[in-house]
Amino acid sequence: DVALLAIADKCDKLERIRLHEVRQISPAGVKALLTDVPTLGFDALDGVARELLNDSVVSLMVDNHPDVEALQPRDCAKLTDPTMVHVARYCKKLRVLELAHCIEISDHAVATIVKECRYLECIDLEGLPKLTDFSLRAIAAAPCRRTLREFNVRNCTRLTGSGMAQLLRACEAIDMHGLKGVPPSAFTVEAVEALVQHHPSYQEELTLTECS
Repeated sequence: DVALLAIADKCDKLERIRLHEVRQISPAGVKALLTDVPTLGFDALDGVARELLNDSVVSLMVDNHPDVEALQPRDCAKLTDPTMVHVARYCKKLRVLELAHCIEISDHAVATIVKECRYLECIDLEGLPKLTDFSLRAIAAAPCRRTLREFNVRNCTRLTGSGMAQLLRACEAIDMHGLKGVPPSAFTVEAVEALVQHHPSYQEELTLTECS
């Protein structure tokens, strides 16, 4: 942290910093750096350990860069719903949202973001244990249903075929390369019918694996 504070003191226009395999820093140190060097954006903390990206750090990034178009805090176990609601309130231009394995994120955060961020094109929610059909229905009813092209809910085991079918009927911009992952529990006959009927590219090629 001492080194980060020294950098912050001398390099107030810094745009990128590499922190690969740097373990002797804390979330407080990262937050202090971002406070003093507001030019550092979401893609500027190259290699920062995911355990350092907690709620306060991500919230500060949002405050500094409300026009961010891609938010990709994958594998951040300390990230929670209130911070993502903060993101939804300020980051109206968001197009890419990757929350894979952010295990504390729930339906409330997802529903709020898709309602407020009208231009989302990519949503990655892989491995979120709290996710249910509520999120799928929220996406299906949100403005971003018209722009969504890539979607991943692999290993979200609480999802059902009914919720997935509703999303697939509403989000017709998803093509055959855009559906990145669906849990077996959600790939039912109803979901497959919705996929084929509303996504013509899948009429040419459809591969189903691990569907019990």
